[in-house]
Amino acid sequence: MYRRHFVSAALTVALVFTSTVVVAVEASYASTPPPVHQPETVLASFELPMIPTTDISASSVVQAQTARTVLTQQSTAIKVAAYQAAVLASAQAAVRAAGMAEIAAAEKVVTNSMFACIRTAESGNNYGITSGAYGILISTWHAFSSVWSPFGSWEVPGQAPREIQDLMAYHLYKVGGGYGGWNDPCTA
Repeated sequence: MYRRHFVSAALTVALVFTSTVVVAVEASYASTPPPVHQPETVLASFELPMIPTTDISASSVVQAQTARTVLTQQSTAIKVAAYQAAVLASAQAAVRAAGMAEIAAAEKVVTNSMFACIRTAESGNNYGITSGAYGILISTWHAFSSVWSPFGSWEVPGQAPREIQDLMAYHLYKVGGGYGGWNDPCTA
């Protein structure tokens, strides 16, 4: 026998049992009790409608399981990508915060008279010329791009804001061991 035959047989038995119980319950709630001498035999005779069943093939089950696996993997990949983006954003924020602290430190240092003299000797204190206020070579600017790149992108020092040029001069001062990188009357 096939499964659908078992299902039909089970439904038939269930309906006959249910209808017998329903009729018995209705009779017990009737206003007039049945006479004692008459036995209560109530059987409902009816025909069950045929319930259509669909055969679920093994290939459709496999396809459904495969689709579920793919969707689970995609969901996991999306969650991982979101986590990585959050970690990257956090790391970029940390680099930016560290850079802001260095900018603040640079602003304190470049206000001294030696840096003022260097700015005057290199550019006439003009931040807008190609080499910037400190006369930074373009090759040096690009070699130390990790210093200023968290804040933007500029091809030459003169395109960068004043604070970034001050940061770069401060960094070159720290890396170069002082003012020796500038060959002008201020450092001679």
